Amino acid sequence: MTDISYAEAAESEAALATTRIDVKSVSIALKPLLIDSLALAKAYKTRRSPIVKKTVHIADTDDAEAKGWKVLRRQKRVTVVQKAKSIAASLEDRVWCLCRDMGYSVLNGGAFKISYSRTDGSTGTKQIDVFAKDSETALVFECKSKEVRGRKSLQKDLHETAFLKKSVANAIRSHFGEGYNPKIVWIYVTDNIVWTEPDVARASGEEYA
Repeated sequence: MTDISYAEAAESEAALATTRIDVKSVSIALKPLLIDSLALAKAYKTRRSPIVKKTVHIADTDDAEAKGWKVLRRQKRVTVVQKAKSIAASLEDRVWCLCRDMGYSVLNGGAFKISYSRTDGSTGTKQIDVFAKDSETALVFECKSKEVRGRKSLQKDLHETAFLKKSVANAIRSHFGEGYNPKIVWIYVTDNIVWTEPDVARASGEEYA
């Protein structure tokens, strides 16, 4: 998963808090999922913006500015501040918006997780950066980035994905019912990362996009 700051994640959650999600996902495998046009439109607007905003107490304004936030609006008790999204957050949001532009009608909400069962009967949870589905396909994205362009080993991430593919695929099919048997596509999207030859070989061997 990409490294997104707590403030950005909290702001994203606040922006999506009033959107309607798939109710059954609260207790089953995938949550949260955005399933209606209003929820998707609100999320799209938030994710499409290149900036993130938050509200801080007026006494915390100087501290926020010291951390790189810029004052957008001062009010009596609070200050609205903003800053450009990190490369990590921007990458996830660009991928999410691309899926929506492609017509996918079910996408992940903030801090999306898939709960799965292991062969020994125990359970686990996997956080997924971007998830999108339609009647025929389900897309599972891992987004990786660096602030400065350069090499970065993805060996650990690729091995984890390969290890969990079957369990996560079973959870997806189980969540949407026996009649849903999509082509599940696993995709790594990177920004500013120069892939090593061994990682390219690993990804090719596991049939990642």
